[in-house]
Amino acid sequence: VLLTLGGAKNISTNDGTSSNVHIAAAGANVYSVWQDNEVANLQLDIFYARSVKAGATFEARVNLSDNSGDSIDPQVAAAGDNVYVAWTDYAAGLGDIFFRRSSDKGLTFQSVQNLSNDSDPAVLPRIALDGANVYVTWHKPSGSSSSDIMFARSGDGGQNFSIPQNISNNTG
Repeated sequence: VLLTLGGAKNISTNDGTSSNVHIAAAGANVYSVWQDNEVANLQLDIFYARSVKAGATFEARVNLSDNSGDSIDPQVAAAGDNVYVAWTDYAAGLGDIFFRRSSDKGLTFQSVQNLSNDSDPAVLPRIALDGANVYVTWHKPSGSSSSDIMFARSGDGGQNFSIPQNISNNTG
Protein backbone atom coordinates (compact mmCIF):
# COMPACT_ATOMS: atom_id res chain seq x y z
CA VAL A 1 0.00 0.00 0.00
CA LEU A 2 1.48 3.32 -1.07
CA LEU A 3 0.21 6.62 0.25
CA THR A 4 1.23 9.80 -1.52
CA LEU A 5 1.42 12.69 0.90
CA GLY A 6 4.39 14.74 -0.21
CA GLY A 7 5.97 11.57 -1.65
CA ALA A 8 5.04 7.89 -1.82
CA LYS A 9 5.37 5.87 1.38
CA ASN A 10 5.11 2.07 1.54
CA ILE A 11 3.09 1.42 4.68
CA SER A 12 2.31 -2.25 4.01
CA THR A 13 6.00 -3.26 4.07
CA ASN A 14 5.67 -6.92 3.13
CA ASP A 15 6.08 -9.27 0.18
CA GLY A 16 2.39 -10.21 -0.03
CA THR A 17 -0.43 -8.67 -2.04
CA SER A 18 -1.89 -5.51 -0.54
CA SER A 19 -5.22 -4.20 -1.90
CA ASN A 20 -8.55 -2.57 -1.12
CA VAL A 21 -7.04 0.34 0.79
CA HIS A 22 -9.17 2.94 2.60
CA ILE A 23 -8.17 6.07 4.47
CA ALA A 24 -9.65 8.38 7.11
CA ALA A 25 -8.31 11.41 8.96
CA ALA A 26 -9.13 13.33 12.11
CA GLY A 27 -7.01 16.42 12.69
CA ALA A 28 -3.34 15.60 12.09
CA ASN A 29 -4.02 11.87 12.45
CA VAL A 30 -4.26 9.73 9.31
CA TYR A 31 -5.54 6.14 9.44
CA SER A 32 -5.27 3.55 6.67
CA VAL A 33 -6.67 0.02 6.41
CA TRP A 34 -6.22 -2.61 3.71
CA GLN A 35 -6.47 -6.33 3.05
CA ASP A 36 -3.22 -8.19 2.70
CA ASN A 37 -1.81 -11.70 2.45
CA GLU A 38 1.72 -12.08 3.71
CA VAL A 39 3.91 -14.54 1.84
CA ALA A 40 4.07 -16.94 4.82
CA ASN A 41 0.32 -16.68 5.32
CA LEU A 42 -1.86 -17.29 2.27
CA GLN A 43 -5.04 -16.03 3.90
CA LEU A 44 -6.11 -12.40 3.73
CA ASP A 45 -6.05 -10.27 6.86
CA ILE A 46 -7.00 -6.67 7.64
CA PHE A 47 -4.04 -4.42 8.36
CA TYR A 48 -3.94 -0.94 9.79
CA ALA A 49 -1.35 1.84 10.04
CA ARG A 50 -1.58 5.31 11.51
CA SER A 51 0.25 8.57 11.24
CA VAL A 52 0.11 11.14 14.02
CA LYS A 53 2.14 13.56 11.90
CA ALA A 54 -0.32 14.36 9.09
CA GLY A 55 1.05 11.52 6.97
CA ALA A 56 4.72 12.56 7.17
CA THR A 57 5.56 9.23 8.83
CA PHE A 58 3.57 6.11 9.65
CA GLU A 59 3.87 3.75 12.59
CA ALA A 60 4.30 0.00 12.11
CA ARG A 61 1.33 -1.81 10.62
CA VAL A 62 -1.00 -3.85 12.85
CA ASN A 63 -3.01 -6.97 11.92
CA LEU A 64 -6.54 -6.19 13.15
CA SER A 65 -8.25 -9.43 12.03
CA ASP A 66 -5.56 -12.07 12.72
CA ASN A 67 -7.71 -15.20 12.56
CA SER A 68 -7.96 -18.43 10.57
CA GLY A 69 -10.31 -17.21 7.82
CA ASP A 70 -10.01 -14.64 5.06
CA SER A 71 -10.76 -11.05 6.04
CA ILE A 72 -11.65 -8.62 3.24
CA ASP A 73 -13.36 -5.35 2.34
CA PRO A 74 -12.09 -3.11 5.16
CA GLN A 75 -13.64 0.26 5.94
CA VAL A 76 -12.33 2.95 8.30
CA ALA A 77 -13.86 6.07 9.82
CA ALA A 78 -12.46 8.52 12.37
CA ALA A 79 -13.69 11.42 14.49
CA GLY A 80 -11.83 13.09 17.34
CA ASP A 81 -9.97 10.42 19.32
CA ASN A 82 -12.07 7.57 17.89
CA VAL A 83 -11.19 5.23 15.02
CA TYR A 84 -13.62 2.59 13.73
CA VAL A 85 -12.83 -0.32 11.41
CA ALA A 86 -15.26 -2.84 9.89
CA TRP A 87 -14.66 -5.70 7.47
CA THR A 88 -16.08 -8.93 6.07
CA ASP A 89 -14.64 -11.93 7.87
CA TYR A 90 -14.81 -15.60 6.85
CA ALA A 91 -13.42 -17.15 10.06
CA ALA A 92 -16.79 -18.78 10.80
CA GLY A 93 -17.58 -19.73 7.20
CA LEU A 94 -20.13 -17.75 5.16
CA GLY A 95 -19.07 -14.22 6.08
CA ASP A 96 -19.74 -11.95 9.03
CA ILE A 97 -19.29 -8.24 9.63
CA PHE A 98 -16.54 -7.71 12.18
CA PHE A 99 -15.89 -4.38 13.89
CA ARG A 100 -13.15 -2.91 16.09
CA ARG A 101 -12.91 0.48 17.74
CA SER A 102 -10.20 2.60 19.23
CA SER A 103 -10.82 5.48 21.62
CA ASP A 104 -7.16 6.56 21.85
CA LYS A 105 -6.48 7.83 18.32
CA GLY A 106 -5.78 4.35 16.98
CA LEU A 107 -3.01 3.47 19.42
CA THR A 108 -4.90 0.40 20.68
CA PHE A 109 -8.09 -1.36 19.58
CA GLN A 110 -10.74 -3.08 21.63
CA SER A 111 -11.78 -6.68 21.01
CA VAL A 112 -13.49 -7.72 17.79
CA GLN A 113 -17.30 -7.47 17.72
CA ASN A 114 -19.38 -9.58 15.32
CA LEU A 115 -22.14 -7.19 14.21
CA SER A 116 -24.02 -9.54 11.85
CA ASN A 117 -23.75 -12.57 14.12
CA ASP A 118 -26.16 -14.97 12.41
CA SER A 119 -26.01 -18.00 10.12
CA ASP A 120 -26.60 -15.97 6.92
CA PRO A 121 -23.74 -14.48 4.92
CA ALA A 122 -22.92 -10.80 5.42
CA VAL A 123 -20.55 -8.79 3.20
CA LEU A 124 -19.47 -5.28 2.15
CA PRO A 125 -19.73 -3.16 5.32
CA ARG A 126 -19.91 0.64 5.28
CA ILE A 127 -19.46 3.02 8.24
CA ALA A 128 -20.84 6.50 8.89
CA LEU A 129 -20.42 8.74 11.97
CA ASP A 130 -22.30 11.56 13.61
CA GLY A 131 -21.03 12.56 17.05
CA ALA A 132 -21.14 9.49 19.31
CA ASN A 133 -23.36 7.69 16.80
CA VAL A 134 -21.75 4.99 14.68
CA TYR A 135 -23.78 3.51 11.82
CA VAL A 136 -22.83 0.33 9.97
CA THR A 137 -24.63 -1.13 6.96
CA TRP A 138 -23.88 -4.28 5.00
CA HIS A 139 -25.18 -6.49 2.23
CA LYS A 140 -26.88 -9.75 3.17
CA PRO A 141 -27.09 -11.99 0.09
CA SER A 142 -29.94 -14.46 0.52
CA GLY A 143 -29.68 -16.91 -2.36
CA SER A 144 -30.86 -16.29 -5.89
CA SER A 145 -34.27 -14.73 -5.11
CA SER A 146 -33.49 -11.86 -2.75
CA SER A 147 -30.82 -9.80 -1.12
CA ASP A 148 -31.07 -7.33 1.76
CA ILE A 149 -29.34 -4.33 3.27
CA MET A 150 -28.80 -4.60 7.01
CA PHE A 151 -28.23 -1.74 9.47
CA ALA A 152 -26.85 -1.56 13.04
CA ARG A 153 -26.47 1.56 15.18
CA SER A 154 -24.36 2.48 18.19
CA GLY A 155 -25.18 5.51 20.29
CA ASP A 156 -22.16 5.12 22.58
CA GLY A 157 -19.21 5.45 20.21
CA GLY A 158 -19.19 1.85 19.00
CA GLN A 159 -19.16 0.10 22.36
CA ASN A 160 -22.60 -1.48 21.88
CA PHE A 161 -24.73 -1.96 18.77
CA SER A 162 -28.43 -2.41 18.15
CA ILE A 163 -29.80 -5.68 16.84
CA PRO A 164 -29.34 -5.52 13.05
CA GLN A 165 -32.40 -4.32 11.14
CA ASN A 166 -33.31 -5.21 7.59
CA ILE A 167 -33.80 -1.76 6.02
CA SER A 168 -34.40 -2.92 2.43
CA ASN A 169 -37.01 -5.53 3.37
CA ASN A 170 -37.79 -6.64 -0.15
CA THR A 171 -38.78 -9.85 -1.88
CA GLY A 172 -36.59 -9.45 -4.94
